[in-house]
Amino acid sequence: MGSECSFPAGPFQPSRMLAARLRRGFTVNTLAEAMGVDRRTISRHDAGLFAPSAEHLRAAARALRFPERFFLGSDIGVLAPEAASFRWSSKRTARQRDMALGSAAVAGAFNGEIEQLYALPERDLPDLAHRSDPKQAAEFVRRKWNLDERPIESMMQLLESKGVRIFSLPADAASAGPFSLWHRNHPFILLDAANPQYERRFDLARELGHLLLHRGAGPKAQQAAIAFGGAFLMPTDAMHADAPHPPALEKVIALAHKWGVPLAAIAHRLHKLGLLSEWQYRRIRDQITEHGAADEGTPAGARRETSSLLQQVFASLRGRGITKHKIAGSLHVYPTDVDVLTFGLAIIGLDGAVSSEHLRPRLTLASSGQ
Repeated sequence: MGSECSFPAGPFQPSRMLAARLRRGFTVNTLAEAMGVDRRTISRHDAGLFAPSAEHLRAAARALRFPERFFLGSDIGVLAPEAASFRWSSKRTARQRDMALGSAAVAGAFNGEIEQLYALPERDLPDLAHRSDPKQAAEFVRRKWNLDERPIESMMQLLESKGVRIFSLPADAASAGPFSLWHRNHPFILLDAANPQYERRFDLARELGHLLLHRGAGPKAQQAAIAFGGAFLMPTDAMHADAPHPPALEKVIALAHKWGVPLAAIAHRLHKLGLLSEWQYRRIRDQITEHGAADEGTPAGARRETSSLLQQVFASLRGRGITKHKIAGSLHVYPTDVDVLTFGLAIIGLDGAVSSEHLRPRLTLASSGQ
């Protein structure tokens, strides 16, 4: 098996070995088998009891598809499953959950590297753990952020301006579903990039509810986050002001376009607020199905939910000749891992010459509430 000793190139970080193992879907047993070592060796590495030998590090790098230096960077911390807002699903396996957590850990490392180069927006999120009514909490946040009764143009850019770090889930971990968590005092949201734009808006609104109202998940937490998300995107007073009279399908479609939400969502919200009777709601719902208009709430030409923060970072790097490979090298990951973390959120396109210029510009993001 080889002797276990400190690796001479730098300090071994157990949190990085654990993150890589989870990201690639390995258990202690399957990684031990892939490396040709005893499972106790992997457990000791995870626990930080022993640093792997050079031989073991090379074997781990091959099995986990991470450069050897990834395991020698700064401590990135350990993400506990109970700290994440995973939605309940009988189909999700522990392996899929762990792959999503591993992805979040790598995203955290990515964020740390970006913060070495750029002064990113600081956290500006109110603590609403004391508020029992998620709908009132949503109204409070809208007032605090001066959103008034206006539709939110871009949820992603609004949250990024408040210090939320947003990344994509890799396709092989997307079955875990969008989720959020606090890690080292930073709020993170990981999205399923395959979801349609209007679903992405709801995912962001719901995960904002999780970040503000509680830590972790559970049935009650899920219900509260859903209620928060609906009230945040479709505020009560605005819905009363916009209530369709008479409640014809074309008027509900116009509302869906205005607020950037699907027809079914706004019809349900109007019904819950008593602005559509049970009979009217069922009739509208039947018309939506009959006319195949379920996605009418995705307004043509509306701004896509993309990352302004990542676009600014990558544009700045591109302007200085920093390649995607250089970024991946600073993270000690392969370029494909940078691609999957930003897939659907930003266009990287960093294939120019490498510059040695030291970067630390300050980025500022304007909120997109109007």
